[in-house]
Amino acid sequence: VRIARSAKIVGDIRASDIHIGGSVQGNVFVKNRAVLGGESKLHGDLVYLRLLIEDGAEFRGNCVLIDDPAIVTESSGVNTE
Repeated sequence: VRIARSAKIVGDIRASDIHIGGSVQGNVFVKNRAVLGGESKLHGDLVYLRLLIEDGAEFRGNCVLIDDPAIVTESSGVNTE
């Protein structure tokens, strides 16, 4: 998923990979790589395997690093078992 700099998303996002250039208000669940661009704003929790935060990005929320993409679930985001 690629979110343009002019985009504003309200809601949760589930994707294999994501590059955020605009604004997201919601939780983001990524099985692989998340990139927060230099002009991005993410207000919500982020579950990811790999993460790149560019200088200037704004992130307000919690980060959860996963070591196995299979633990990202539909219901809660992370299975703690």
